[in-house]
Amino acid sequence: MPWKRRPFASRNVARALNIADLRAIARRRVPGFVFEYVESGAEDEVTLTGNRAALGRLRLVPQTLVNTSGRHLRSTILGRAANAPLVIAPTGLNGLLHADGDVTLARAARYQPRGWRRSRAAPAGGYGCSSMW
Repeated sequence: MPWKRRPFASRNVARALNIADLRAIARRRVPGFVFEYVESGAEDEVTLTGNRAALGRLRLVPQTLVNTSGRHLRSTILGRAANAPLVIAPTGLNGLLHADGDVTLARAARYQPRGWRRSRAAPAGGYGCSSMW
């Protein structure tokens, strides 16, 4: 009989071992419609299904005891240098997961050189986010 992992039952995020554990915590902590909004893809979810299948085929082989002093995350985004390839894009409805979701994202974007674009569907008023700049 193959080994089967027990369902993750903790609510402690620090105990999560992988994305599936974090997903289980989120499923229990947020209202169902909010979880479905964040978890789902557009229309018939063909792209979401394809992306998950492609990522499932990847096998990462960790390399230990190698020199990592020359490694970095620097990249360019739209022709501008970036220390890390991260962009905060307008997603709207960030307030579903946290009451100050849009304001928190605006605060984080303040430290990024690429700027911030707010969605029209954002629940926070424009003044709450624009005051960050």
